[in-house]
Amino acid sequence: MKKGVGFSLILIFAAYFLVVFIKLSPSIVMPAYQANLRLSSSMVGMISGFYFCTYALMQLFAGPLCRKLGAGTVTSAGMITSSVGLVVFGFGKTWLPLLIGRLLIGLGTGPIFVAMLFFFQENYEGA
Repeated sequence: MKKGVGFSLILIFAAYFLVVFIKLSPSIVMPAYQANLRLSSSMVGMISGFYFCTYALMQLFAGPLCRKLGAGTVTSAGMITSSVGLVVFGFGKTWLPLLIGRLLIGLGTGPIFVAMLFFFQENYEGA
């Protein structure tokens, strides 16, 4: 292990934990949004699915972004983007802010796993 990477490792693990939590959260909150906003099941599915579309898209760009900017920068930018998306989603009163929020959340969380692997590759030697 290189010197001074312990704190960064803890932050990247925390970011990845949040990604896993965010993936599962729609199954808990969307029924309440569906009832309160009178959304159809297909609209709820589309809002939830937008996260995975942008998440998958960012997986393609995560490696090149990590090589260019570094894993810490990619993780930080991703968490900021996700935070904005979570705020937009949390305060959404119609289907559009919910959709935009999930889109931003997917864009932000998409590169986190690849950034974590890139961080390991850069900072740890094989046995």
